[in-house]
Amino acid sequence: MPFGALWECSTSVNNAIVLDPRTHLPLRFSTRGLFEPGTPNLQMYLVLFDDLLKEYCPRAQRHLKDEGLGPSAYAPKWFLTLFILQLPLAVVVRIWDVFFNEGFRVIFRVGLAIMMEVEEALLKLNGEEGFEFLKNVSDYIQFPESLLTKGLELPITKKKLRKMIEVYKKQHPNYRILSGPLLPRSDSHRKLLQWNGTKKGGRRVGLRM
Repeated sequence: MPFGALWECSTSVNNAIVLDPRTHLPLRFSTRGLFEPGTPNLQMYLVLFDDLLKEYCPRAQRHLKDEGLGPSAYAPKWFLTLFILQLPLAVVVRIWDVFFNEGFRVIFRVGLAIMMEVEEALLKLNGEEGFEFLKNVSDYIQFPESLLTKGLELPITKKKLRKMIEVYKKQHPNYRILSGPLLPRSDSHRKLLQWNGTKKGGRRVGLRM
């Protein structure tokens, strides 16, 4: 079935599936906000990732900060491509499988697992060396297939990320999470959203953690 038709009428047994017309992902897994002007969601993700790195990998976070190397220098492609260009395909398929269950939370988990795996090596590098190292970090991970397992062991819950987002929003009052339809709603699209309860206080279709 063409994606255009799927956008209009896709349904599952219990839930309406509404697709992002740019990425063809269900909106609750949409990458919208990563590619919008100013990349608001990406900027938020990078701040959240740095906070998580400080919690779970403090030595590496402190060292990279001292070297002027924040997540904005190496992590954007992780969120923009969902690791498709950074890790072996067999590993990426497993990550994407979890992504369609829990959304971007798994990207934080795997990203932290990567940093924990290479922490000792990073501590020996200066800023320029660290940048080159992280640009090709998969070359230095001996068992990339273990990253997802290690990442899923980290206690990064939906509740934890939601609290972090609330803190971020208070610190950045002009920020708003971009989610929901990108195109004007057709009649069939509007019916799908109504059926899914989005206008009646039901489960919201949008950014998923």
